[in-house]
Amino acid sequence: MSDLFGSIFEDLFSSQSRKRPLRRKGDIDFELESLEAELRSHGNEIVLSSITKLGENIIIYRQHVDDEYSNIILRSRIFSVEGILSLTPSMYLTFRRKHEILEIADIRIEEIDTNKGYGSVFMEALFFLVSKFTHPIKYITGWISSVDWHHVERNQHFYEKYGFQVELDEAVEQGKILWINPLLNGSIEHFRSLNYEPGFFGLLTEINDLDI
Repeated sequence: MSDLFGSIFEDLFSSQSRKRPLRRKGDIDFELESLEAELRSHGNEIVLSSITKLGENIIIYRQHVDDEYSNIILRSRIFSVEGILSLTPSMYLTFRRKHEILEIADIRIEEIDTNKGYGSVFMEALFFLVSKFTHPIKYITGWISSVDWHHVERNQHFYEKYGFQVELDEAVEQGKILWINPLLNGSIEHFRSLNYEPGFFGLLTEINDLDI
């Protein structure tokens, strides 16, 4: 019986079962144009269209750009001649205008989708967003939680590859990341003087600022 259920779950969550067919079989160009038009029709902004290291097409888009700019959601559509992925990575950002900080609140990628180049495309989209944002962004920060500690070395390597400083606290199995915009004269000393903490404490800082 356990083998039966195991087989069912493997079928449900296999890479092929996560895909739906293209609108026109084998027509990648038509799918790209159709997806971009569909996303724009729902008020989304196309941030980046690229091809992953495995040859998959990926569209990164900012969801509902008319929404409050302090909360930014980047989602993706991924497809190949084999079909369109049903479950795709996403990135959640929070902009703290007073401090000129963009915080990476969460990056959601299924374990089965690691090492496929999706994270790299999201980082490319992130920096493109920073360069075009309506307000200056001096710092990008974020938090590495204890939940992700089992692959913290992989996370550290990933962020450092994109110019982030990574600070790890082995005692509590948590970490912080920081990227300083070279075009806006930021510095580690200035960032520390802001007393900004990513995660829940950053939210408290924002609430306290509103109360002043």
